[in-house]
Amino acid sequence: MTSEEIRTVERLRALRTQVTTEMGGAAAVSAINAAGRRTAREHIAQFVDAGSFGEIGTFATFVDKVTAPEPGPYGGGIIGGHATLDGRAVTVATDDDSVATPARRSTGKAARLYQMALQQRRPYIEIANGDTVPDLAARPGKTGTANARTFGAEPAFPYLLERQRAIPVVCMVLGDTSGASSFSAGLCDFLVQLEGTRLSLTRRTPDGAADAPPDKAANASGEVDALVASPDEAYAVTKRFLSYLPSYAGGPLPVTDTDVPLDYDDQIAQLVPARRSRAYDMKAVIRRICDEGSFFELKPSYARNIVTGFGRLGGIPVGVLANAPMRMAGGLTPECCMKAVSFVAMCDGFGVPLLVLQDTPGFLVSAQAERDRAIDRVMTLLQAMSLLTVPAVSVVIRKAFGLAFVILDGNRAVDLSLAWPGAEIGFMDPPVAANVLFEPQIKQLPEPERADFLKAKAAELGVGFEPYGVAANLTIDDIIEPGATRSVVGRYLRTSLAERPPRTAPSPLASWPRWY
Repeated sequence: MTSEEIRTVERLRALRTQVTTEMGGAAAVSAINAAGRRTAREHIAQFVDAGSFGEIGTFATFVDKVTAPEPGPYGGGIIGGHATLDGRAVTVATDDDSVATPARRSTGKAARLYQMALQQRRPYIEIANGDTVPDLAARPGKTGTANARTFGAEPAFPYLLERQRAIPVVCMVLGDTSGASSFSAGLCDFLVQLEGTRLSLTRRTPDGAADAPPDKAANASGEVDALVASPDEAYAVTKRFLSYLPSYAGGPLPVTDTDVPLDYDDQIAQLVPARRSRAYDMKAVIRRICDEGSFFELKPSYARNIVTGFGRLGGIPVGVLANAPMRMAGGLTPECCMKAVSFVAMCDGFGVPLLVLQDTPGFLVSAQAERDRAIDRVMTLLQAMSLLTVPAVSVVIRKAFGLAFVILDGNRAVDLSLAWPGAEIGFMDPPVAANVLFEPQIKQLPEPERADFLKAKAAELGVGFEPYGVAANLTIDDIIEPGATRSVVGRYLRTSLAERPPRTAPSPLASWPRWY
């Protein structure tokens, strides 16, 4: 190597060291740490596998170096590249809020990182950590201006809009986030938010008031999948979420622990009271059916009368959709439908099998439900369940009535429809059905006799709603012992996944929006 080459290499090394250590300047880095927060590079270093990060776009800037006397801070407001996460290849992009206030963000760099993740079929993870404004400044390979005169000259945030769930996308909100940094939060598959942070479209309210205080509005509205108390917890739940999904749509499922036994469980029936008016914890049932310690709930604080989450059965990842009798007796609301559709679309998009556990009196009818677009929400869920392409198993635990049963049974399209022996399945809850069907007779009876008459007719209808009647005409495929649920479902999934040909086209639900 000549002396000139040595000087060139030494310059490169010195500049790289300066860029990767100073970032937006010593004062900016110190201010971030003094506030108890981590810099973009610290987030990456503590999130990915040690020594695995390979940076992309280290010397990207906000301005065109050809014409600008000073290139400005390197990095383009985003630090990103490729790494491994628990040994799995991923692509990571993190807002660098040390470079400007409010932080600016090169959407071109984010788009390049996502494009590379898509080409290499690896999950893409963004750490949103800034109140960013649109990047209107010139940058390498782009024209632009420091003012807003050319606003709208380029498509808005195009790189995630047409992705069709080709690869898993995660967004971790670990600082106050708005503007361009918030867009990924609305388009990702899994959204994590740090408690006390703000997630919003704009930094200020429309009337120009000061920043809104940090709150849990996004969590309460169902936008957030997991609310966490620390960045370390955010890293952990992100790793756990990805552990259930393939690295790309159509890719092999991350099956683990295939030697986990699928034995008969003589304790699970004790979790469900025989009297259906008594509530119980459906999550306890889910944990008994899934491999020990494998159940991972999503959106636990939203529409709590339905449960969504991932688990494993004999090492096979499975999406779980279940009614929660502890809340509104497991009755379904428009919010439940929104939560279920979002989850079902994600499972089908990435080829994760679905297990549906039913215990519901049906859809809850009210004036508020109608104002919340009940008909639209219910029909959207029906359409999503009808379009399922993944292996799906439905189990009626205790009761399932009316359209709710039809929908949760995939409109008779699930691969396997089962019921426990004490289950009730029919067009309507027996007492309600008796009141509707025998209303003329009830009105003609003296008041003291009406209650006994109604009770007797409800009992008659209840006999017809036993699972043996619906099994006779194949409305359900089989009646199983509660203790055999885990083994029957687990063995079916093993056989079904082994025999299914590889997916050659995207799921019809892959392009459905993340939220409804």
